[in-house]
Amino acid sequence: MGLAPGQRLVRASRSLRRGFAATSVAMAAGDVSLTQARVIIRSVEDLPDDLGPGVAASGEAMMIGHCETFAQQPSLSHHWKHG
Repeated sequence: MGLAPGQRLVRASRSLRRGFAATSVAMAAGDVSLTQARVIIRSVEDLPDDLGPGVAASGEAMMIGHCETFAQQPSLSHHWKHG
């Protein structure tokens, strides 16, 4: 059974404060939804620990850049939200 919506929001908020400043700024600007932010957070946190220090930040920035593209294409948007 999954987390309740409130629990997901709290978990995402904690992650945003821990090191996802770019995603947090994009959310505040309305460029990234909570669902998209959760995908970004999960994806970056799942990266191997032995990657260089800039890889996570580059990955986060790349995914933020793709949010607008996915939002404009319904089939990709559905995959992004539910994938």
